[in-house]
Amino acid sequence: MRKRKRILLVFTALLAFLAMFIAACTPEPADPGGETPAGPTTPGGTDPGTDPGTDPDEPDDPYAGFDWTETEGQTTVYYGPHTIFVRPLAFIDVRVDTNVGDKNYIILDIETDAAMSGALTYGDEGGYTEYTEGFYLNRGAQTFRMYFDQRDYMNEDKFVKNLRLTNLEPLRGKVTVKRMSFGRREHYESEYWLENESLKIGMSMEQGGALHWFSYNDDSLEQVQSGGKARVGINYAAKYGVAAGKKGSEINLLNRADAGRLVQQSYYGSDGSRDDYAPGSFSGRPWAYNPVQGGDTNNNRTGSLIVSGNNISNGIVDWAVDAEAGTAYVKSQPLDWAKNRSRTLFYMENWYTLEGDMLTVKNRGTDFSAYSHGPAHQEMPAFYGITAWDKWVTHLDGSIEEKPNLGFWGAGSGSYFRGLDENWCAWVNEDNFGLCNFTPGVEFIVTGRYGTFPVSAGNTADLSGLGSTTYNAFLGEYVMENFKPIEYTYFLGVGQYTAMRARFLAMDPHMNDELILHYAD
Repeated sequence: MRKRKRILLVFTALLAFLAMFIAACTPEPADPGGETPAGPTTPGGTDPGTDPGTDPDEPDDPYAGFDWTETEGQTTVYYGPHTIFVRPLAFIDVRVDTNVGDKNYIILDIETDAAMSGALTYGDEGGYTEYTEGFYLNRGAQTFRMYFDQRDYMNEDKFVKNLRLTNLEPLRGKVTVKRMSFGRREHYESEYWLENESLKIGMSMEQGGALHWFSYNDDSLEQVQSGGKARVGINYAAKYGVAAGKKGSEINLLNRADAGRLVQQSYYGSDGSRDDYAPGSFSGRPWAYNPVQGGDTNNNRTGSLIVSGNNISNGIVDWAVDAEAGTAYVKSQPLDWAKNRSRTLFYMENWYTLEGDMLTVKNRGTDFSAYSHGPAHQEMPAFYGITAWDKWVTHLDGSIEEKPNLGFWGAGSGSYFRGLDENWCAWVNEDNFGLCNFTPGVEFIVTGRYGTFPVSAGNTADLSGLGSTTYNAFLGEYVMENFKPIEYTYFLGVGQYTAMRARFLAMDPHMNDELILHYAD
């Protein structure tokens, strides 16, 4: 009897010890401190989204501890961090269920080891009207920002219902949601400007933030009419003995006649032969996947709102402009060039810095499609200018080459040049004054002209709106990869090309952009 009692006491002690051990290893539940959203829903029964229990470090309830609170500016914040595991090509729903009033801007602090698409669903609290806007997340830790509800469908009583995250990759994804905030942003303007004593640039938000204006702030630059033709140069009124028309900052040196002109990002991908991409049509032939920052061949603009049922697609994702500092940032989701109002699965980002007589632009393009892209010549960037300047100049195979009267840049035209050992070129007038551009790390270029030179226009004509244009693009030769950003930097300046060349070379005599040179490695 005593022996049995001793065994019972030992067994009871072991149970007590085991209970204490489990309690010590189990974290206390966080105080919700307010309204706690429901956990992830099971999407339709065919795709469970999360996969609990298969990872030793995977929490049983990835949403325990989230809570809503109000911060300065009445911005609603969703706190974490909490980890979600998403199966390949599957999705997880985060129930938000919170009224955010008139908020139209989401800030999401998140880390993911797989590329993700997101979908934010919002509407009125009764659920009678709902809208969904999509977005994309790169791999890695990031603060993602998105402007939504552009038309203020739900201006004063907006109820954010759900955030869906979909794994775009064929590998299991781990996502750590750190914080979700909602704020109010002003509507973006149709265009933004940066200006200093030397230069004035304009970014068209309707066209994805692409450059649509570049001018020289010196009234000695004059547009004149001579022999029925328009010419642009320093003190040209005196040179040609005619009256000056536009001067300095009134003369736009870029061509902006349609959404395919400007100075902008453009990339080429699948032709449909290796996947289910359906090519568009341009110039009478099938056209591959071609995200273009400005818009499409039908002159639809990237910044336009596309509404299909309750799904909204806004071409401007985010922006920030500091005119005093001379800097701007734009993030856009472009259109497919050869289709009609077809939004691509692609993000383009531009960082503009205006300093002195030089504009520096950092570009980033990221493809989130599942298309299987082939080799292509990628424009870095596409540049279109006025045809008052005819002569194209660059440095090829150890010497400066001046090429006047170039023809159209189409295939077989002889307008493709290799051996760019200094990575710059310029369109200039007969006095060698013009607009110069420089993309480090590229050794291949295409260039040419469409229309007549000099253009048949007067001294006050808007040369930037004419069909006649010059063109060049530094070319990268590689296969665009899904989810892998393409990044490069380019520079624009105005002046004598010899002086601008010296400026470019002084930046770094061996300057190369490793992101371009080793993108395909």
